[in-house]
Amino acid sequence: RPVYEIKRSGRDFQEAVTSISNLLRRSTLDRGQLQSFVESLVHPVHCTLGPPGTGKSYLGVVITRALLILRKLWMKCSPSIGSPPILVLSYK
Repeated sequence: RPVYEIKRSGRDFQEAVTSISNLLRRSTLDRGQLQSFVESLVHPVHCTLGPPGTGKSYLGVVITRALLILRKLWMKCSPSIGSPPILVLSYK
């Protein structure tokens, strides 16, 4: 829902695309992590699995940063939503 509302605003959507593109450019995600990143933004619930040392925690940080970008823009284009929480769980 947030992405659809941001997309309808036009200008805010372009800001989201630019901000997330810049975030990904600065990150060092490999192909599998990038696929998981995209899936995390497409599905309302996402689970990242893998053996130790594959960058799951790092991926979680990048996903959370992207969610914070989207949350900020969603709050900007839809002030009535207030300040929605983001729930991130980790077994670490």
